[in-house]
Amino acid sequence: MEGKREREPVYILKYLLFIILFIFAYLCTLLLGAGLFSSALPAMSAYTPAVTPTQTERPIVVLDAGHGGIDSGCTSEGVEEKYLNLSLARYVAEYLILYDVDVIMTRTEDVSLHEAGASSRKRSDVQTRVKIAREAGNPLFVSIHMNSFPAEKFRGFQVFYSRNNPKSEALALQIENLVDTKLPEAKCRNSKSAGSNVFVLDRLECQAVLIECGFLSNDQDRKLLTNGAYQRKLAFVIARAIAIQAYS
Repeated sequence: MEGKREREPVYILKYLLFIILFIFAYLCTLLLGAGLFSSALPAMSAYTPAVTPTQTERPIVVLDAGHGGIDSGCTSEGVEEKYLNLSLARYVAEYLILYDVDVIMTRTEDVSLHEAGASSRKRSDVQTRVKIAREAGNPLFVSIHMNSFPAEKFRGFQVFYSRNNPKSEALALQIENLVDTKLPEAKCRNSKSAGSNVFVLDRLECQAVLIECGFLSNDQDRKLLTNGAYQRKLAFVIARAIAIQAYS
C-alpha cells in the first residue's frame, strides 16, 4: 500500500501534463485555423486560363521565362537559352516566395505558349505572355532572357524597361544597382528604355522589365550562366531587388 501511495503523485502529474498538452494542442489548432501562426507563403504556379490574382495585400510578380518549346532562343556551344531562362526564373520565384510575394510563372516547363492553330506561333506566344500579365491585375512583370551577339567580345548583364509606366525604370535601376554591387562579375551594362520591338514591354501598362542576364556568345558569360551556384546567386539578387521595389 505504501509503494502504491508513493506512485500516486507521479500518476497525477502525468495526468495533469497530458491535460495541459491536450489543451495546448487544441489552442494551436484554433490559432492555425485563424492563420495566426501560418507563414501564408504563396504558391508558385504556372499560369492557366483559370488563374486569378491572389486576394491579398501581397505584391504580385509575373515571372516570364523567355522562349520555350519550339523556340529555343539563342544558342551557343550547345547551350540553349530557353533552358537557362527557365532555370533562373524558377530560382527567382523560390526566393520571391520567401519575401512573401505572390508569384505567377508564365511557364514552368519547356513549352511554347502559342495558341493551337495560330498563324504566327511566335506572335501568339508573346501575346499569351502579355495576356497573363494583364489578367494578374497590376503586377510587376519580369521577363528573363539571355543575350547573344556575333562579336564574341561583348558581354554583361542588362535590363530593359517599359516606357509605359514610370516605375518600370525604377525597377530596372533597382535590379541593375544591386547586381552591380553584389555580383561585379556580371559586368552590368546600363539599363535602357525598350522600343516597340520588345513586344511584351511595349504592350504592358504595369511595371515591366526584360532582363538579359548575359551573352551566351561570350565564353566568360556562358560559363557563369551555366554554373548552378552562380545562377542561384544571381537569382537571389534579382529577387531581392524585385522585392524592394514591390514593397516600396
